[in-house]
Amino acid sequence: MNIQVRVNFSQVNNLLNRHARNLKDLRRAWRAGLVVYYGHVSETFEREGDPPWAPLRESTLRRRRGSSARILQDTGHLKKSVSGPSTYGFARVTPNSLTLGSKLPYAGYHMTGTRNMPARPFLTVNQPVLDRMAAAMLRTLSA
Repeated sequence: MNIQVRVNFSQVNNLLNRHARNLKDLRRAWRAGLVVYYGHVSETFEREGDPPWAPLRESTLRRRRGSSARILQDTGHLKKSVSGPSTYGFARVTPNSLTLGSKLPYAGYHMTGTRNMPARPFLTVNQPVLDRMAAAMLRTLSA
């Protein structure tokens, strides 16, 4: 019995060339990863931290506007700044990188904490979110 395998190298070459072009400029892939990360940040705010943030002090609860007792969500500006396109935040996508953050002057204090306020990190990365971002990026590169 004779078994043959025929490979059309021009098709393989075209496929490899397309992927090589995609790998030179990853902006589309980074944007796909960014959408996943925005979802992760929104979930972090909904769960009030991952791991959970320190509870609000009584003095903070007393001076809150309205009836919001949600941690880091008095006005909603901080969450909006880092969970999607917003005038309060930024996302820069280049061929080789993704950078995002908040333009709000108090954002850094909440991330790192101060002498009088515990850190409540809201821009976090863990292996499951990296895996979801990578999967979204690979799907984009394969399309």
